[in-house]
Amino acid sequence: MTRVVAVTGAGGRVGAACLRAQADRGEVVIAVDRRRGNGPGEWRRADLRRARSARRALAGATHLIHLAGYPAPDPSLGWRVLTDNVAMTANVLDAFAGGRPETAVLASSFCVYGLVFPPSLGSPQYLPIDEDHPAKAADPYGLSKIALEHLAGVWSEHTGATSVAIRFPWTAAPGESERISRYLGSMRDDPHSSSSAGSLWTSVHIDDLADAFVRALDVHDGRAHVLNVSSPWLPVDEALTRLAASAHPRAERRPGLDDVGALDTRRARELLGWAPTRTFADVLPSPR
Repeated sequence: MTRVVAVTGAGGRVGAACLRAQADRGEVVIAVDRRRGNGPGEWRRADLRRARSARRALAGATHLIHLAGYPAPDPSLGWRVLTDNVAMTANVLDAFAGGRPETAVLASSFCVYGLVFPPSLGSPQYLPIDEDHPAKAADPYGLSKIALEHLAGVWSEHTGATSVAIRFPWTAAPGESERISRYLGSMRDDPHSSSSAGSLWTSVHIDDLADAFVRALDVHDGRAHVLNVSSPWLPVDEALTRLAASAHPRAERRPGLDDVGALDTRRARELLGWAPTRTFADVLPSPR
């Protein structure tokens, strides 16, 4: 059977990276977005908040990468970020189940842990954070990703197909030097600020992230998985154990923090054979 991969949100930054990665593998791709993009694949326009539109867009797909949705809280939208993101995930999974589903890979977020967007918990229970750490997000975006993971688990249970939800932190592409310098440069300037501490000084290169999504398409065990994906690389010249002790003194610091990074990605390594190979060191300005 020919493998046909549908990518929702294909016109976004992560979607474009996934399309490039799949083109390198010679995949048959359906690229789904509200607007037609320029990447490889058969492009289908869809409003995934509508079930009928989702069914048309995913017709013929055997594998799915679901990236569509609001990528962060938006004060102008309020709780619509939650309701629309959940509606899109539910419609996409339902439409996919009506065909020949084998594996669905979904974009979750590091934000489920409740450390980034207000109201924030402030500190994790322990570091490095693994996938068993409580997901305590209370903002519309973080809650939408908690709901996404739950929907994926229920979907796998009912269909017998595999789902993989990937939790990832801030990401950027090589050409986004200004964005990289602004975000990681501010972290380097003040690694102990509340925003730096909430992010846990984490990032992942967009091509490494796309590699994880594409590798997850090869998992076929009929189970629901949740995986952290991140790089242990730090944009600051200070050991992670020292940063954590200062910014998160109440968090239990477990062995291997400096080696693993703030997000424990060992499950992704075991299930996908994935490991990050890129950093932003060549783009980030030198320390002041």
